[in-house]
Formats: sequence, structure tokens, C-alpha cells
Amino acid sequence: MSIVNLMIALGVIALVFTAMILAVKGERGMIEEILFSYVTEAEKLLGERKGILKKSMVIDWVHYSLPGWAKPFITAQWLGDAIERVLEAAEQEWASNKRLDLYIHS
Repeated sequence: MSIVNLMIALGVIALVFTAMILAVKGERGMIEEILFSYVTEAEKLLGERKGILKKSMVIDWVHYSLPGWAKPFITAQWLGDAIERVLEAAEQEWASNKRLDLYIHS
């Protein structure tokens, strides 16, 4: 491989890496909305007292939805931390929103 090809390849890798960082940081609200819907669905499907199972289910759903190139960068640890943050807000929303409460418990 020539130096020019190597420089192009490194540039593309740097661009993809930068785009992923910006996507994760810049689109945090959108990611949290998606996680909120997954966490709500897991709560509906499994009910209370099954937190570890629900968390694993949401992580699996997210990893299934990700494009192949993103999977190495969105780790289960990162997702687990994000789910914990979203879950706090979700529990408050479930308690205050009667429609969501009805959806979860129907």
C-alpha cells in the first residue's frame, strides 16, 4: 500500500470515528427517546421485579438495530449506563402519565 492510500485510509477512519462521537454526543436526545421506548416496552412485556432481564433485553434490541459498523463502538457497558439514566426519567414519566401507566399495565 502506498503512502497516499495509507493517508486516505487513515483520514476515512478518523472521519468515521469523529462522526460517531458527534452522533453519540449530539444525538443524545434522540438516543434517549429510543431507549425510553425500548425500556417502556420491556416494562410492559416483563412487568416489575425483572430489572436485569429487562436491561439485557433492551441492550439486545439496540444491538440488533445498530448497523454493523457501529456495534464495536456502542458497548453493552455504555448502553447499560444510558439505560440507567433513561430509566430514572422513565419511572417518573410512568408515574405521572396515566396513558403510559395504562399502556404498561394493559
